Amino acid sequence: SLSFITPLTSLVVLIMNLAVLIWHRHNLSRRMGICLALCLLLPMIAAVYQYMHYGISYVNVAMIIALINLFINVIGEQGERLTKNVTKLHDMKIELMISQIGPHFIYNTLSTIKHLCRTNPEQAEKTIDDFSVYLRGNLDSLTENKCIRFETELKHVKAYLAVEQQRFGNRLHVVYDIQDEDFFLPALTLQPIVENAVQHGICAREEGGTVTIQTKLTDNIHKISVIDDGVGFTVSETKTEEHIG
Repeated sequence: SLSFITPLTSLVVLIMNLAVLIWHRHNLSRRMGICLALCLLLPMIAAVYQYMHYGISYVNVAMIIALINLFINVIGEQGERLTKNVTKLHDMKIELMISQIGPHFIYNTLSTIKHLCRTNPEQAEKTIDDFSVYLRGNLDSLTENKCIRFETELKHVKAYLAVEQQRFGNRLHVVYDIQDEDFFLPALTLQPIVENAVQHGICAREEGGTVTIQTKLTDNIHKISVIDDGVGFTVSETKTEEHIG
């Protein structure tokens, strides 16, 4: 009788698969390694038992149990991975927001408000309102996955510039040349560019200067320009660095 050939063939194939699993075990998580090992060992044990005892197909029963175990563990591991990715994404958004606001900007703004409370309470109240709008825009960007209207982004930029003008006084002038605002863009697209112009262009110059924000529609293209007459830079001397904006 050649009835032993079927379980013996299955056993040989399972042993080969187990060898491959052991060889590539470092590429798998511990949980998945154990799960896949069970998927191979259970049918192997069943094949040996069936070879010695005839009756129901123990190999098929073992395979079904192993596959159910594999399915449960794969779903569980995917759920854990998804949870980790969501947590990591949330942490990255928080880090992005903190890096975008900047601790120094917060401290300097609070110091400005403290000074205004003594010298100009009405202006202090307005600065607090502008600072609140600025912070709200950054916080909203954490949960905003869609593009926002340009006027919303511009409101955020104006709040930022109003706070900076309280800090730098006559050193910082702002010109708005808004000819087009009926379009959408990702949140925090314009503000980092304006902040860069203020911090590295205008404030690096002792006498200060002017930042101009211009928008216009040209050939169905919405064009935004941020222009400053600050210290400028030499293209050949620029450094390649990684920044978040």
